[in-house]
Amino acid sequence: MPDWIKFTLCQAHDGITRKDNWFLNEKGRIPVQTEVEKIIKYVKQGALAYKEYELFI
Repeated sequence: MPDWIKFTLCQAHDGITRKDNWFLNEKGRIPVQTEVEKIIKYVKQGALAYKEYELFI
């Protein structure tokens, strides 16, 4: 990852979507899928470095 790119993971603040229910309906899944597609695109372009992470959900 280039040093000039700063990012953080954050939850939605829409009053409905939470970390334990976003995947239960399409309204919650669409924004997540869109962001994941962008990350994949940037990795393929070489703008982001690929690195494996262990997720604790």
